Amino acid sequence: MHVDEKQKLKLKSLSHIASIDNTLEFDKILPDILKITCETMRAHSGTILLVDEATDELRMVAGYGLGQDYPERVHKAEKKAGTSLKHSPFGIVLKTGKSYIVPNVLEEPKGKPLLHPGKVPGFSSIFTPMIKGLKVIGLLNIYMAQVHQFTEEEIDFTTIAASQAASVVHNARISKRLENKINELEESRQKLSQQACLSVLGSEVSFALNHGGTLQETLNLCAESMVRNLDAALARIWTLNKGKNMLEMQASAGMYTHTDGFHSRIPVGKFKIGLIARERIPHLTNEISSDPRIHDKEWAKGEGIAAFAGYPLIIEEELVGVMGIFARKPLTDFTVSALASVADNIALCITRKQAEEEACATLVRLREEKAKTEAIIAAIGDGVSTQDTDFKILYQNKIVKDWMGDHAGEYCYRVYEQKDHICKGCPVAISFQDGKVHRAQRSVPGKNGTSYFDITASPLRDSTGKITAGIEIVRDITESKISEEALKQSEEKYRILIENSQDGIFIIQDAKIEFANETFARMAGCAVDQIIGKDFQEFISPEDFKMVADRYKKRQAGEDVPSEYEFYVLDNRKNRILVRMNVGLITYRGRIASMGTIKDITRSKQAELEYKTLLKTALDGFYVVDTRGCILDVNDSYCHMIGYSRDELLNMNIKDVDAIDTEEVIGERVSRIMKIGWDRFETRHRRKDGRIIEIEASVNYINAGIGKLFVFMRDITERKEAGEKIEESLKEKEILLREIHHRVKNNMQIISSLLKLQAGTIKDEKYLDIFKESQNRILAMSLVHETLYRSEGFSRINARDYITSISNGIVQSYRDRGNNISMNLNIEDIALGIDSSIPCGLIINELITNSLKHAFPDRRNGEIKIVLTNINGHEYEYELIVSDNGIGLPEDIDFRKTETLGLHLVSMLAEDQLSGTIDLYQNNGTEFKIRFKDGK
Repeated sequence: MHVDEKQKLKLKSLSHIASIDNTLEFDKILPDILKITCETMRAHSGTILLVDEATDELRMVAGYGLGQDYPERVHKAEKKAGTSLKHSPFGIVLKTGKSYIVPNVLEEPKGKPLLHPGKVPGFSSIFTPMIKGLKVIGLLNIYMAQVHQFTEEEIDFTTIAASQAASVVHNARISKRLENKINELEESRQKLSQQACLSVLGSEVSFALNHGGTLQETLNLCAESMVRNLDAALARIWTLNKGKNMLEMQASAGMYTHTDGFHSRIPVGKFKIGLIARERIPHLTNEISSDPRIHDKEWAKGEGIAAFAGYPLIIEEELVGVMGIFARKPLTDFTVSALASVADNIALCITRKQAEEEACATLVRLREEKAKTEAIIAAIGDGVSTQDTDFKILYQNKIVKDWMGDHAGEYCYRVYEQKDHICKGCPVAISFQDGKVHRAQRSVPGKNGTSYFDITASPLRDSTGKITAGIEIVRDITESKISEEALKQSEEKYRILIENSQDGIFIIQDAKIEFANETFARMAGCAVDQIIGKDFQEFISPEDFKMVADRYKKRQAGEDVPSEYEFYVLDNRKNRILVRMNVGLITYRGRIASMGTIKDITRSKQAELEYKTLLKTALDGFYVVDTRGCILDVNDSYCHMIGYSRDELLNMNIKDVDAIDTEEVIGERVSRIMKIGWDRFETRHRRKDGRIIEIEASVNYINAGIGKLFVFMRDITERKEAGEKIEESLKEKEILLREIHHRVKNNMQIISSLLKLQAGTIKDEKYLDIFKESQNRILAMSLVHETLYRSEGFSRINARDYITSISNGIVQSYRDRGNNISMNLNIEDIALGIDSSIPCGLIINELITNSLKHAFPDRRNGEIKIVLTNINGHEYEYELIVSDNGIGLPEDIDFRKTETLGLHLVSMLAEDQLSGTIDLYQNNGTEFKIRFKDGK
């Protein structure tokens, strides 16, 4: 190439080097400079090495015509040679600051080895220092593929290129230093700003902690300060409710200021806040969208929230709450450190405020308790008094004052016991000596018996623990003493009841029998002491062993099993006994146990079987119904009687078969039976084929758990039909009998009328009396028949009406004698049979007639008295008394042997017809007393 062309090329290359963009990093500029230089020099390859400012070591920063692994091969060669690049021609250039030319690498002295991976003969190179100021900062190295003689222009060109490269490196380093300085200044500014924010945050938090508001007010100020000073979008603070293991929101500032809502109460361990509380570790994230602990990512996205920081609030290793902030920009280290710096203060604030609030609440409670105590002491049913250590009374409540009077300031032993010294055994004095609570009881005799008092004495101490006074509480325990005695008697009765119970009673704990009464032991065929401590399962029959054991285990485990059931047990002779057990759980000696009763139902089961057999074979119908009328059981006889099958009847109600009563009437009858316990009545039932049958029902009500009515029924249709026929026949006979009595009465009246007509023709007084007596006798008999046919019955007549009619008729017939005779009748309400009525009527007729004729001569006035009473409490034993206050019978007369017909007839009727007795009494007149029994 021509010299001018070479010169132009070099100038053009230098122009290109000068036009390279100096704003680029020098690791991008230097390869361009090296490339232009190598291409201008037509070099095989080239390198630029820089001295590391920190380590003073040479490092290749650009290469041309070499592989990408060349720097690594150079370093390996350096290590393999065991010497630094500074000991090569590189080192010479660094030391001298001048270019070093190697015309031929093969001729290079051994003391100046050239470390190069190539082994090309005739290799030439030039090492040019990159100088800035007085310091070599690197080398620009050109390698020729063949031996080359470097010209001055080439040396100058490489020098200029090296200088240009040095300028680039120097400028880049200055720019880097400036950039670093600017960054340091910016960091310092940010730190100062952050320190200012932190200082303001600290000041505001300190102000909030000390401004004296409530816990919620204080925490709200802290949350607002965090929003202002930490560029937060939302700040919240929760406190821990230890009792409920729940975080409760106390403060919210920024986007939301309310403290209610979904996040107002967060269980420990739930959501991000609850997890921070449980783990006690801060949680920080600048990538909310990918954080698994942020559950409401849609909310965060919608509000532009990018970051979250949550801190546990811990004081002395105890969690008191959690605070957290949400930000729309990533959180910086400063924000994180600021949160950490205020976390302890806020935790301390929560602890202190909670303590203050608790102290205030405690003070309020103490005041309330004081007022309550004063009110209780003022109104307590016990006597309360206090005494100083000299036993001088300091205080008495109303009870003590009512008992003893107001004696404040006086000595207790003088007031209460009228003594000049301390009472022996005084509980207050003893409590002063040993500082403990002491009790004593006193009995005080009184007009209404002995009263008992319980005294409790306790020392009162000052803040140093010194005993300064004593309090004495006196309780009237007279009633409790009486109750205690009653309780002892009750317990004795309970013990007797247990021991004499017909049911076995037991307590089982840990499968062992801990208690059993005598009845239980008798069932087992052992003594009580032989059973205690044994495993109850030893007494269970093999076929029921698994069922009973399983139910025992399930009951002990709290599972729902039947409390009452039946099974077989074995006595000591291995006899099987069917028992019904009712058992439940109790606490016995501080632990769970089973207590129950056990009843031998072997005989009752046999009786039940016999009962079922009896019902099955009974001719009468039978069913069992509940109080609603639903049929629960029925025998075959009723099924046959009513025409329904057993299954049909078991799905029916009594109203379905009752043919005459309404549902309301049936309900009323059931209610009445439940009240009185039984009933017997007749009704009608409708058979399945529609035919009506007459039923006689006998019902008994038993209330055993659920009330049941047991009903026996007899089909009385045929009997009712026969009864109706008999009733019709009786009505016919009754009409006939009534007609007979009427006709007999009429015939006797005809006879009486004939006698009266005949008497009208008789002039002799003697014969006239005979006719009149006969007429009255017929009248007495006819009255019986008249009374019978007028009455509803035909077997008995009312004695009072009958005797009144007879006596009035007789007196009327003798009125012409001019006597004023009064009748005094005292007849009880007695119904006499027809066989007694006629003899009684004739006796009364004869005795009244006799009194009217002979007891009151010369027209004397008098009284005839008739008494009929029931005697000796016997329903059909009577006493008839007929008396007068006339002149009486002759003393020597024997009324049984008199020749007169009247008295002879009376004796005969009383003793023969009535089978009674008759006695005569003659004290102030005449009295006949007749006793007889009236046949039914």
